[in-house]
Amino acid sequence: GLINLDDSYDDLFGYKYFQRDINFFDNIPTPQDFRIGPGDELIISLWGETNLRDTFTINKEGFIFYENVGFINLSNRTLKEAENLLKNELSKIYSSINDSENQTNLMLELGQLKSINVFLTGQVNKPGIHLIHPFSDAFTSIVQAGGIKNSGSLRNIQIIRSNQVLATIDFYDFFSNGTNNFSSIRILDGDIIHVPTVEIRNEILGEVVNPGFYELLPSNTVSNLIDYAGGFSALTSSKAIIYDIKSFDDRSSDDNAKLGRIIDLKT
Repeated sequence: GLINLDDSYDDLFGYKYFQRDINFFDNIPTPQDFRIGPGDELIISLWGETNLRDTFTINKEGFIFYENVGFINLSNRTLKEAENLLKNELSKIYSSINDSENQTNLMLELGQLKSINVFLTGQVNKPGIHLIHPFSDAFTSIVQAGGIKNSGSLRNIQIIRSNQVLATIDFYDFFSNGTNNFSSIRILDGDIIHVPTVEIRNEILGEVVNPGFYELLPSNTVSNLIDYAGGFSALTSSKAIIYDIKSFDDRSSDDNAKLGRIIDLKT
């Protein structure tokens, strides 16, 4: 297929999604699937038979220390899960939490939000360390850090934590059909988001909805390329021409760099 890494093209699929301003610090609500992690500030409120309000910070091991109870592990839990755990643990010293008549109510909230340091490496417009919002996922992290170069892959984004690849993200699933498989991966302080160079890029022209350049994986087929381009237009014929770029070793001359072949789209 045609491999093209020229940053001058305007018809490369997907890159413009990242080219936008985003102000994440204006009253953003806590995501429902937000999971508590080290450094998060939590506010525990009790009212009713017992009234108090305390602030805690999750330590590096994921615990808070509550007087007369001990260490409580709240890491990697949603706010609701952590709230239920706290009700169970604190009922050991506040029996009215489980008393239906003289009940003590408990509520857990996130406290002050702090930016986190994330490293962007590879084919990004602004490589290096960036301060981003703690609710960020891989997509919004890249937006806040200036987006991906046209030479960068949109299909093999790596989230690296403690020198291990935590996840590999393919944004085409999201751009093409709305499948979000990345927002559940919380970005933590010190994470690395690595954008490798695109390896295979093909151009599709003619009677498709969105002609242009698309990044393909080694397992992809012509059918996948047509799907990424939005499918056929009403004027599509049953034939297509594929131009292959021959390697240097296979060329008799540079005039024979391209090899054309006709395929039947009905088979």
